[in-house]
Amino acid sequence: MKVINLTPHKVSLVSNTSPSAMMPGGPTETIQATYDPEPIPARCDQETLLDWDSVRKDGSVHSDGSWSVRIKKIHFGETHNLPDEESGTVNIVSHIVAEANNGRPDLYFPTELRRGEDGNITCAESLATVYEWASVNVFNGGENSETRYFKFDGEHYKCDSFAAHYLGSNPIGTAHCEKEEYDSMWDEFNYFWECQGSHGIMWQVVIDPVILREAIRVIA
Repeated sequence: MKVINLTPHKVSLVSNTSPSAMMPGGPTETIQATYDPEPIPARCDQETLLDWDSVRKDGSVHSDGSWSVRIKKIHFGETHNLPDEESGTVNIVSHIVAEANNGRPDLYFPTELRRGEDGNITCAESLATVYEWASVNVFNGGENSETRYFKFDGEHYKCDSFAAHYLGSNPIGTAHCEKEEYDSMWDEFNYFWECQGSHGIMWQVVIDPVILREAIRVIA
């Protein structure tokens, strides 16, 4: 996977299980990966919609000349220097850029930030996304069955065990199934789960709904 850092700063990600070099200023965490910034970062236009010249400490507007601080309402507009989405590429951007382009599953921003003794940010513990990923519960269709079943957008589907692990990126082999078949397999799953204590397997899969809906549309 290709990672591009489109923030103005170097981004270092840490892990307390990585065997790599020790993080400066940290006794236990280690730097797992570091990404240097691109020459030109992605950024959003900024527009001031409202500007209050005088606001009290409690937030109320006044004009009597007492202590005040300027308050602005900001709108972030068009994004610049953001490349098109490319399969297999993760773009690290600012939180603002990610929010302004929340339909992009390839945009991530640093979160769980760590700071050094001087208070400056040294690294991030993880990356976050604002993209609306979907989550589905996939279960097997009974004892020794290689067919998996799940519900998505109120519809019932089945797929083979291989496709079940790649629903969000390559849902080949996924197809509609009748509600009666789904319900029957659900009952069988619960029987093995509750009565046999085995054979019933369910797991949660996080998927890209755009890719899955497109695959389902082609299948239909």
